This record gives sequence, structure tokens and C-alpha cells, in this order.
Amino acid sequence: MGLGNIAIGVEAEAQGDKTNLATSIGTSAKANKSAALALGGASEALGIYSIAEGYSANSDGYGAIAIGSAAKIKQLEKGKINHIAGQNNKGLDVDADGNVTKITIRTESEKDILSKYGQTYGAMALGFRSSSHNLFASSFGAFSTATAIESLAVGDSSQSTGYRSATFGSHSRALAEESLALGYETRANAYGSVALGAESVANEENTVSVGSDTLKRKITNVADGAYDSDAVNVRQLNRLSKRANRVGASAAALASLKPTQLGKNDKFAFSLGFGSYKNAQAVAMGAVFKPTENVLLNVAGSFAGPDRAFGAGVSWKFGGKPTPAVASQNAAHSAEVSQLRQEVAALRARQAETDLKLHKQAEMENELQQLRRALSELKKTLKQ
Repeated sequence: MGLGNIAIGVEAEAQGDKTNLATSIGTSAKANKSAALALGGASEALGIYSIAEGYSANSDGYGAIAIGSAAKIKQLEKGKINHIAGQNNKGLDVDADGNVTKITIRTESEKDILSKYGQTYGAMALGFRSSSHNLFASSFGAFSTATAIESLAVGDSSQSTGYRSATFGSHSRALAEESLALGYETRANAYGSVALGAESVANEENTVSVGSDTLKRKITNVADGAYDSDAVNVRQLNRLSKRANRVGASAAALASLKPTQLGKNDKFAFSLGFGSYKNAQAVAMGAVFKPTENVLLNVAGSFAGPDRAFGAGVSWKFGGKPTPAVASQNAAHSAEVSQLRQEVAALRARQAETDLKLHKQAEMENELQQLRRALSELKKTLKQ
């Protein structure tokens, strides 16, 4: 029977092999391990130092605690589906290594539950003057309040009033549907919004805020973005800016190529050019070849750091009496210069757009830094 065991209630049990100091209170309550406590009708504390509190609560594990009607702490059997008995049957698929691969819950709709059990079914309030006022609403902490269906408020004076909203932190507020507020005095005021970090405010739908109109933060240690919807960091933008500068330098170098005009009997000419744009420099080389009086071949290439550019072309002249080679060469040069000027103008426009993106990225970096910091603080809070 053991020593110091206490059983109070019809068919209550507080005994077991080498069981001492077990306590069971309630009809059919059972505590069969040393220092176990079962409190409530049909409650079972089956592990050493375990606690089961609430009707049909079950705590099966060393030092395990299950609080609430039909709350369960149960060891899973490997390689099979584990059925957890209760009003809403739950099934957990467990592989041979003990990993849960699937969770299946058969439950009723919110409308049916409200009609059948009332507005505060499944609600929980823990803390001085904490209150929960709707289906599955939960509040934890002094003066905390959860008023919407499936809302969660954690922290003193925290408030969660939006459908499926959640707030964590002293005086935090999640006031809109599916909003999330993390940190002291945070405010999530719009649908799907997230406010991270002390005194952060999120006022726009489906946005993440790490500050407010008066509080600015930056986000650090951001990995390089890989997909279209990923955030990019300053390092990536700097690489893009440097490459754009090299393209500008290459265009300037190509535009500086001025091969010698070919005379009537000349066949070949070579030219060398140099270009600079912002902090980038490039070298260009070009050559022209005239196999016949009416045909002109040209080739050019530029080198700017790791970037290379290459181009080639051919010109024909048809009809009429052949004109001097000098005139043909001038026409080719004029067209090439015009094209290069257009390319330089386009590159300058791209550079201006890149500068704007760099400015926006710096702001995004600030926001991402605070996000990581807030998540780190949340993890510390949850561990406590």
C-alpha cells in the first residue's frame, strides 16, 4: 500500500507497488505512483511526481503535469496510430523512430460548438483578474483579456480582441483579425498584421512592423535572398550596383573607340579605348576590316573587372557607284556612336533605379533586424 497515501472520493485510489505520498481526490480519481496528485473525477496521475487536475485529466510521465478537463499527457507507441480519447477524438501517426508524422482531429464547427456548448466553451483565464470571453479564448497574466474566438493574450494587461489574434507581452494589443503583437506596448491594428518589438505598431494589413512612426529599428544578419519573394540585403544590392557601374564603364570605353578611317586601299584598322563610370573602369578594343569596297566588318570587346562584353557587325552598301571608303567608315562610326550614347543613357537610368532600391533595402534591413531581435526575446520569454 505504501506510506502517506491519501484517497478521497468514491472509488478513488492512491496506491501501487512501492507507492508513497500519492494523493487522489475525486470520484474514480487515481494516483498510483509516488508523490503523484490526481484532482478531479476520473483523473489519473500515473507517473512519479505527476499531476492531473480536472475531470478525466491524465498525466502519464515522470513529473508530467496535465491541467484541464480531458487534458492528456501520454507516451506514444512507435509505428502505429495513437488514439487520444476525448470529446474530439485525436489520432497521431507515429513512425518507427517515434516521430509524429500526422495529427488528425475530428472536431465540430465553431457554429455547432457555440450552439451546443455556449460562447465560452474551452475558454481559459489564468492570473489575477484575467478574463476570457469567447470560444477557446485564453488569457494568461494579471488583467489580461481575450475577447474573440480563438484569441490568445499572454502578459499582464495584454488584450487580444481580434478573431484568432494573439498577443505576447505586457500591455500588448492584438486588435484585428489574425493579428499578432509581440513585445511590451506593441499594437497590431490591422488584419494579418504583425508588430514585433517593444512599442512597435502595425497599422496596415498583412504587414510586419518592427517600429513605429517615431521608433525606427534596423535588422541585421540577413542571409542573401534566393527566390523572387525573398528579401535582399545590402551586400546583394552593392554587388548589383558595382556591376551596373562596370556596365556603364564598359559602355563609355566602347564609345571611345575611334578607329582610323580606311583609305581606298586600306583593309584593316585597330583601336583602343578606356572608360570610367563612378568607381568602375573598363578597357575596350575594336577592329574593322574591309574585304571589299562595299563590305565592312567590325568587332569590339570591353573588359571591366570580371565582366566581359563583346560585339560584332557587318555593313553592306548596295547600288549606285561605290563611294569612297572614308565616307562609308564615317557613316559606320556615326551609327555606332549614336547607339553607344543610347546605351549609356539607359545605363544611367538603371543606376538611378538601383540607388533607389539601395535606399529602400536599408529600410528593410532595419525592419528585419528588429524582427530577429523580437523573436529572440520571445524565445527567451517562452523558455521562462
